[in-house]
Amino acid sequence: MNGKTVLGKYELFLQKYNKGVRKYVPIYRAKKSIQARYSGKYIEAKRKKR
Repeated sequence: MNGKTVLGKYELFLQKYNKGVRKYVPIYRAKKSIQARYSGKYIEAKRKKR
């Protein structure tokens, strides 16, 4: 019965859609600014120096 009614077809569509989205759409990750990366490397180098 999971496909014979409009609601069943919609549920089936949502399952396939969500599976495809999880598989093929990359997760957006905010990039760190150059200043943040530089500061992080600077702090790490300073720790190693000590």
